[in-house]
Amino acid sequence: MRAFLFTTLALSTLAAQAADISLKGDHNPAAENSFSLDFGDGTPRTAFISDTTYDLRVDEITGTAKFVSYEQFVDPIEIPVGGGAVLSTGDLTIRVLPGTSTGTYADATGVFTTAESYEISFTGDLSPIGFSSPVILPSASSGTVTFGTDISGTVNQIWQGETLVGQFPLRYTCRVNTTFAVRFPGDLNCDTAVSAQDISPFVTAITNPAAFAQQFPNCDINLADINGDGFVSVGDISPFVNLLTQ
Repeated sequence: MRAFLFTTLALSTLAAQAADISLKGDHNPAAENSFSLDFGDGTPRTAFISDTTYDLRVDEITGTAKFVSYEQFVDPIEIPVGGGAVLSTGDLTIRVLPGTSTGTYADATGVFTTAESYEISFTGDLSPIGFSSPVILPSASSGTVTFGTDISGTVNQIWQGETLVGQFPLRYTCRVNTTFAVRFPGDLNCDTAVSAQDISPFVTAITNPAAFAQQFPNCDINLADINGDGFVSVGDISPFVNLLTQ
């Protein structure tokens, strides 16, 4: 189903890789983006998500999906502590713990399901109720990838779960709507082809991430995470070589 994507772009050198693509997602301010917490009293408290970015890898042949990276910024949420008093979480930052995301992808429908652990960090002082930053949220996610063009589209997603933090049975639901652009793992100069021209930027990404960011400001360093374990490291060298020799 993705074959048209590469035919349209005339990228014959990438035909063998057409099944494995990276969806570089960005916040869609025109749609709902909210994060809700229920602290055991049955009353969800919802905050606005100001930004979301991620790298969602999907493979039509293996039918797999996983978040290689995920970062989200959320407005403060007030926590009830009894007697009408509340504590503020302060600004929230949410990230997927590298290597925890696994799931499935149905190319015919664009539906994906994943399970992962999110790390949520907060700036408020929640020590009076036994919270220390960060808190780990085991979660299940479901969503749909919709292509609007050959190389872009939208993702609607919900991830949710529950855990016990201190004395609180915490339940959470995150509703996320994003746009995405297709990227190709290994394309470190972002010219839409994986070739010998990517060797130098790949080495830079592995050895000097700051220099890579300066030299390729519009290219995502996570494209060097070829094995999809959530880290850009020497472990990506062998799979990168395999891409070049396909």
